[in-house]
Amino acid sequence: MAKLQLLAITTLDGYLFDRTVSSPLWDNPNKYGLTKIRERATQTLGPDVSFISLTQWKKKNEGIYFIE
Repeated sequence: MAKLQLLAITTLDGYLFDRTVSSPLWDNPNKYGLTKIRERATQTLGPDVSFISLTQWKKKNEGIYFIE
């Protein structure tokens, strides 16, 4: 069974972090471990993937599917 790994970076007040704003997190992904997380994934999924598709992939496939 596959694993679904979701990376959601939030601000202290609980909102999703705006990726269009320059930040040390986006500018230095190696420093904060983001590169390692991305490299471990078997496949990276885009924003248009439905929840039904994720459920089906999880049951049928092996590996780690990464959503950012």
